[in-house]
Amino acid sequence: MFFPGVLLSNELICHSNKDRNGHLSFSFTSEGLSLNSCETKQQICNSVEFKHLENHTFETSGSFIFNGSQSETLIFDGTFENLIVKTDFALSRSGDRLKSTDIQAQFVCQIANSI
Repeated sequence: MFFPGVLLSNELICHSNKDRNGHLSFSFTSEGLSLNSCETKQQICNSVEFKHLENHTFETSGSFIFNGSQSETLIFDGTFENLIVKTDFALSRSGDRLKSTDIQAQFVCQIANSI
């Protein structure tokens, strides 16, 4: 299993300092990572599949929280307390294309529903 720090839990809730009312909620199952619920101030929160790449890193099957992205990378730290979601291509609020290696959002996470 690649989630050694969260074997006693099945839910992870993440919040961004830039979006106090928003959240990301994930579940860990034997198949990997899945999204329970998601709310962001940009109202972008697409249902995607998460592919486990290595360690605590996952890739989405399409646009998750960035408008118009092709895929996004979720990088959890070793304790699953911090999450960075990155992409290299997205659309701005006005619809202009943004291409950068530094498009990212940061979240602080906590384990919930411990078993």
